[in-house]
Amino acid sequence: MPMRMRTLLAATAALAAAMLACGCGGDYKRRTAAAREAFYAGDFEAAAGHYSSGAETEGKTQILYLMERGLVRRAAGDHAGSNADLLDADRLAEKMYFNKAAVAAATILFDERAAPYPGEDHELVLLSTYVALNFLALGDLEHAQIEARRIDDRLRALEHFRKRPYKQNAFARYLSGVIYERSGEIEEAYIDYKIVHELAPGFPPAREPLVRLSRALGFKDQHRRWRKEFPEVGTEATHEAQAQVVVFFENGRSPEKVSHDEVSDIPIFVRRPSAYAGAALEVGGRRLARTHVLEDIEATAIRNLKERTGPLIAKALARFAVKEGIAYGVGEAADDKNVANLARIILHLSDKADLRSWLTLPKELQIARAWVPAGQRPVVVRFLAPDGGGGEATDFGTVDLAPGKLHVLMARTLR
Repeated sequence: MPMRMRTLLAATAALAAAMLACGCGGDYKRRTAAAREAFYAGDFEAAAGHYSSGAETEGKTQILYLMERGLVRRAAGDHAGSNADLLDADRLAEKMYFNKAAVAAATILFDERAAPYPGEDHELVLLSTYVALNFLALGDLEHAQIEARRIDDRLRALEHFRKRPYKQNAFARYLSGVIYERSGEIEEAYIDYKIVHELAPGFPPAREPLVRLSRALGFKDQHRRWRKEFPEVGTEATHEAQAQVVVFFENGRSPEKVSHDEVSDIPIFVRRPSAYAGAALEVGGRRLARTHVLEDIEATAIRNLKERTGPLIAKALARFAVKEGIAYGVGEAADDKNVANLARIILHLSDKADLRSWLTLPKELQIARAWVPAGQRPVVVRFLAPDGGGGEATDFGTVDLAPGKLHVLMARTLR
């Protein structure tokens, strides 16, 4: 057998073996199905156990396993353990920014599953968001503020990495405002709430703090503006002997990736139905406020992946051309079209979409805000069906609502 033919056949066999290995190890959704089933059933200990092997082993999907286990631990109330995982994932994500060439090279011949999972844009932003929320839950306001501010840094890094316009994150700004307000830094809080209003005009939970804080800061012109724009907001006098409650609510299940109908190795996000549309804050049996969406994770994920579809198709076509060239070379060396066709089949055997994504994320992040009667009060966050009817709830028991204090509650539905 001629040396050239032996070389080409050996190269084809090696590539085929590598591609098949990539395919066998790349079915992330199948391998983590039991973990998600336990998670959505509320068995957080079992879910965390399923994710542990991948989270503690270096590999192409370690960052995903860390993110998944981080949210499982958060749902279980282990905010410190959750941050341990999410901060490890964050460090891996930072390395990805400086290894762009290696990631690109890995996908010239193989599909996207051959490269370490770098995280979708919205997932990387949510890493810092959840770390900040965890620090807030732990009462570590200094580190919560640092992480909330890092979200802007992450967005700028993604702007450079993905070559798309930088956009501020309204949820991150609101979160930052709440942290500043909890810390007593009301001018900084006011600035963040103003930015939220610019990014999401009229967002209901931003209205009252704009009115109240502009008055407290002596910004007379701005106070008049907010009073005129939001006449429904009460005056300071109505807040005597009251406490303030902010609810951060995580609703539903994030979209998941499936293969594109027409191009099998291109992924698209599809929506997963949610049982609830929002939630309501109930204090002492009275419904005082309902949540409003500020971060639509589902819509952001779908939009961002659509924006990357063009480059993904271009890369898929380049892979196709390279593989066709190899198959043609093997056929020429063997002087046999059947050998070329066999090589072609082998080389294209592994062409599949990369369906990896952070599946324990919610569909959206919502916020409610209200002044409530101070004192020892039973507090519930009740999940609301699309028709407005109440369903399941997170019962916080009796909460000591100190007058004038800002209390933060966090709740999630897994349906």
